[in-house]
Amino acid sequence: MLESLLIGVVGSVIASMIFLWALYSLRPKIEFSQFIADQSKNGDHIFAFKIINKSRWALTHLEFELTLITPKSVHGGVVLTNDLLPLIKSKVFEVGKFDKKDKEAQYAVRIGAPVDLRAKCVTEGQFLYLTVSAQHSLSGFRKVFTKHYHPESDVKKGKHEYGLGLDVR
Repeated sequence: MLESLLIGVVGSVIASMIFLWALYSLRPKIEFSQFIADQSKNGDHIFAFKIINKSRWALTHLEFELTLITPKSVHGGVVLTNDLLPLIKSKVFEVGKFDKKDKEAQYAVRIGAPVDLRAKCVTEGQFLYLTVSAQHSLSGFRKVFTKHYHPESDVKKGKHEYGLGLDVR
């Protein structure tokens, strides 16, 4: 009797661990480009951000938000002020699953900001904060990803590489 109870408890614990591992693996996974691509021409400002879906499943309901963070000294410390910056497209319905053989690179997405990001960051300590919220297409789990950018060092003139490439050329 005690042996049967012990076997049941151990089996339940192992099954729970396998279930949690499976759920953990069915969360969105993305990779950010380390650089912002300055694609501005003739006074029209376009700064692009690129992400790649690294999941084996498609991601859905992606939402993007770009915030300019400005530290301000106040009595007793520093306060960070937030200023939302416009994006050309702040929502994407679906990004394809990761597949190195995908010639159309449906696992990658670029998001553009129609403002001069270098001109927005004029005081020391300012930085850009890109937030991406994505939902896993199979499990329905959501995850929020963030990336800090410093326009003085992270902006490169050119376009992001096609497909797997995250560099700017």
